[in-house]
Amino acid sequence: MTPDDDAFAVCCAVPIDAEGITVVARAAGRPGEEAAVFSKHYGQTTGVVLFENVFRAS
Repeated sequence: MTPDDDAFAVCCAVPIDAEGITVVARAAGRPGEEAAVFSKHYGQTTGVVLFENVFRAS
């Protein structure tokens, strides 16, 4: 992200198995594209976290 994105940046930590959380992930980049190589040892993915009904009234 760049400074122009500061109004839209969000950072948080969520347990991967939290109720109401779904992570949709896929391999990052295009196969064979050198710019997409982050690590030759570990896999690289990009994902979207879907929050569903996580704010519940007490």
